[in-house]
Amino acid sequence: MRRVSAGTKPLRGTTRADRAPSNAPRPAAGVPTLRPGLPRAVRVEAQRILEAVESLGVVTIGDGLALELTAAALAEYRAAVRILIRRGASYECRTASGGGMRRARPEQAFAADAWRRALAGLRDFGLTPRSRNQIEIDPPLATPATAPQQAHRGPATGTDLRGPERFFTRGGAA
Repeated sequence: MRRVSAGTKPLRGTTRADRAPSNAPRPAAGVPTLRPGLPRAVRVEAQRILEAVESLGVVTIGDGLALELTAAALAEYRAAVRILIRRGASYECRTASGGGMRRARPEQAFAADAWRRALAGLRDFGLTPRSRNQIEIDPPLATPATAPQQAHRGPATGTDLRGPERFFTRGGAA
């Protein structure tokens, strides 16, 4: 299993051997251990992330720090959103001249920053729809129990409609 940072360059033919690192580190596959003493909210988020990346098969032993930072950002985001839901998105204060003014709560800025950091971490783990397309993993060996039952077939023709042909069938809708 490997993470491809160059996207689809090998498929487009722009990959060059002199630009590819020949001695790139390859951390061992496995589940990283979390540091003891992490807050409960961070541990909960880390477990949620671990479940997702384990199902994708992309987590390595060396991902512990990135996992903790992403989980901490998610926990901070959720805490700020809870405050915003409970207290509202803005508050009213008085100006020096005695007039009223509505201001955004500081938690909005905290939530926005935490969301940006959390989303960056989730992208690095391949947990967003767009970033998931940049990950290549070795497919597991198909067994009779895990093999697909039958490809989707067209209405009466019996043709396989998994590829782009499904959009160009004769006689109307696919």
